[in-house]
Amino acid sequence: MNDIKLFTNTYKFSRRGIRCISLSICVLLGLLLVYNPLHARQFAGEAVDISGYVQFTPVRISAVFPEPLGDQVWWDYRVQNRINLRWFVNDAFSFTAETRTRVFAGDLVRDVPGYSGVIDTDSGYMNLSVLLVERSDWFAHFIPDRLFAEYSTSSWNIRAGRQRINWGINTLTNPNDLFNIYSLYDFDYPERPGADAIRIQHYLDWASRLELAWSPNRDWRRSTLAMMYAFNRNTYDIQLIAGFYDTRLAVGGGWAGNIDQTGFKGEIMAYYDKNASNLVAAVSVDHIFSNSLFGIAEFVYNSDGGMDN
Repeated sequence: MNDIKLFTNTYKFSRRGIRCISLSICVLLGLLLVYNPLHARQFAGEAVDISGYVQFTPVRISAVFPEPLGDQVWWDYRVQNRINLRWFVNDAFSFTAETRTRVFAGDLVRDVPGYSGVIDTDSGYMNLSVLLVERSDWFAHFIPDRLFAEYSTSSWNIRAGRQRINWGINTLTNPNDLFNIYSLYDFDYPERPGADAIRIQHYLDWASRLELAWSPNRDWRRSTLAMMYAFNRNTYDIQLIAGFYDTRLAVGGGWAGNIDQTGFKGEIMAYYDKNASNLVAAVSVDHIFSNSLFGIAEFVYNSDGGMDN
């Protein structure tokens, strides 16, 4: 008989405590939403907002290997439950917790050694990933990807904790997105990952703002610290960015506007250190045709030729 492994990893008390608290809250809210959504909304009232969804996604993965393996096809079946909780303490302060619980089953779980270990990772400063249950043919994984406190006024916004700092402009590739790099292949993850960070925004007027963000790394030398100035000129939204990313100086910016009825966007970042430099740029155009068909074309340039740097 196969044994079920619960909480297979061992962590320091502080990390385990945070994970257990967030997991307990979200399990209770999930049950409330599943069994009685109306009561959940009544329970929430005006001070608490609760939402979520359940999603089933079959994934087909094919690959070609040298003989005698030849063509290989795997099926991966995923059930995803998302719980979003926001508590408005008062007009200025709020707390947000959003979690992602997924169940994996299928060929990859059975045939790929260490598949659950690949899923059970957390790149944030706090390791909040939990492998809830693991068996030979399925496993369940839990992780909070938003967990932050927020202070907001008409001129200031300050967030501390796991959050999404979205500096990207383009639809597909985002060189400006220093804090929340994501994979295009995560098609079942529209919320995209968050980063453990502190972000301060100061709104100068209706179209201008200053942002300062710091995301610590477990290796302090690889932390990310950057500032952005965003403004509007001649109907174009423009942003300028400077800071440090993964031991390198990073400088760049982006724009978003229109040429006639066609959207025109772009981002560029240059990275420097004592050994080398690198330039990454992405330009995109998009258009909505008269029959409501939406088309987009995006071009990406990497001075390192696409190598992993």
